[in-house]
Amino acid sequence: MAGLDQKARHVLEFCNSQQLDILLLLQTIGFKRISIDSIKRMQSMAASLGEQYYVRHYHPDNTLSQELLRLGIKNITSFSEKQEHSLKARAFYNANSCTISINDSALDELYTILCQYGMVYYSRYDLKNTHLLHELFHHIEEKYEQPVNLVMEKMLNHPVSAGFRDIAAFAFVNYAIRPNICQILDFIWLCYKYPRAITSLYDRFCSIE
Repeated sequence: MAGLDQKARHVLEFCNSQQLDILLLLQTIGFKRISIDSIKRMQSMAASLGEQYYVRHYHPDNTLSQELLRLGIKNITSFSEKQEHSLKARAFYNANSCTISINDSALDELYTILCQYGMVYYSRYDLKNTHLLHELFHHIEEKYEQPVNLVMEKMLNHPVSAGFRDIAAFAFVNYAIRPNICQILDFIWLCYKYPRAITSLYDRFCSIE
């Protein structure tokens, strides 16, 4: 992990799945007003729902391509040049057309970043599959279940941030391929794109552990 800030290296070496989730949630302004105990409780609920959706809908004996087709994904496309400039996402699910769009330029950039940091155990193939699985989870939410934040709202009887949909998606992907890959990729992207944010995030994270 050469080239990574010392605090970022500490996070990747010692943080578990829940801690990575919380650190990524803390980058969102709205979570600054929520107690850490509440965040932990809601993180656990979202992760559990992500695992439940995986168990109910995903057939691990099939290939990812087979599962995308079986579960109703109509097409996988690449971002247009306009989308690359207007959208900050590395991938996007369109619920109306049941399609997944991949930002190939962003994934190429992410792969280059990982190589620069010496994290060569993630292939370009891994990156694409991780993002496809993440968006497949959102497809399952929309077409077979309910968005995780809405399920949580019914359980908790108060509004829940849509950010917890990504926490559930992380758990879904972790269940499907390898632990923490989604969180690690998001964290590395954050480190590279917004390096100044890491220090304040890390300091707040340490203050609540």
